[in-house]
Amino acid sequence: MQRLKFFFIVFPFLTSICLGQTHIWIYQTVNDEFDGKIKTCYVVGIGSEFPYENPTFVINKRIVSQDTTKKTNYQKYKECNIKPAEDTLNIYISNVPYSGCEVNNAKIKFDISETIFFPRISMNPGRKEWFMEILNEDEFHEFFRLLKTGRQMTIRLYSNCISEFTARFSLNGSSAAIDYISK
Repeated sequence: MQRLKFFFIVFPFLTSICLGQTHIWIYQTVNDEFDGKIKTCYVVGIGSEFPYENPTFVINKRIVSQDTTKKTNYQKYKECNIKPAEDTLNIYISNVPYSGCEVNNAKIKFDISETIFFPRISMNPGRKEWFMEILNEDEFHEFFRLLKTGRQMTIRLYSNCISEFTARFSLNGSSAAIDYISK
């Protein structure tokens, strides 16, 4: 009986780990040779069609150092009268259908709200990531509030060359990940 209990407790947990279904937010800082310090958080979700079954929702922020103790890229730019890039925030979804269409749209919905967000969409040069921008400041704050307090986020991508693609993301751990990015 004990073995059977152990099996029913451990087997689902191990299965979810083996299949990559833990859906926990990951966050880290990376030092890029060209872009400097980048703070990133992401979560792998569940996609609605093969082969896009593991879409990834990413938020990253490039940090521009203004350290005056050594000659940084910021100071080098300043000396050449070039304005360096400011801290930039990117929100995008990857591992999703190709986005090389003329008209690309997205809808974002959270489990704890009836609000549907319609971010402005832009593409990277390879057109494999869908970058999202929320222009209205009030919507931006509400979006991040729901991202930190909700349990699930659903994103639907659609365009004039793909019908619809739906991805669901767990928000378990999103609050700590977003706090890490914003520090």
